[in-house]
Amino acid sequence: MTIPRNPLRGEFATLPANNHTLVAPFLVALDEVNLLKGLLSICASCKRIKDEHENWQLLESYIQAHSEAKFTHGLCPECARKLFRRESVQDLHVRT
Repeated sequence: MTIPRNPLRGEFATLPANNHTLVAPFLVALDEVNLLKGLLSICASCKRIKDEHENWQLLESYIQAHSEAKFTHGLCPECARKLFRRESVQDLHVRT
């Protein structure tokens, strides 16, 4: 899986010279956008991704290796109920 340069960038090269100063901030923003394209094989159970070498990686590891995205982790309300049998994460009391 490759991350191509943003295809919209080429469209701005055809603008008249006086418009380039207006478009310059948008070109900088476009350069920071990474696109993952194509089909990803994902396990229906554990959500691991099969990479180009046929190895199964954690979803987070795959995306971090192929983009500039970073992850933080938490629990959604449904998972908090399943794991801790509480209505919300706020219902959990931290013991010190």
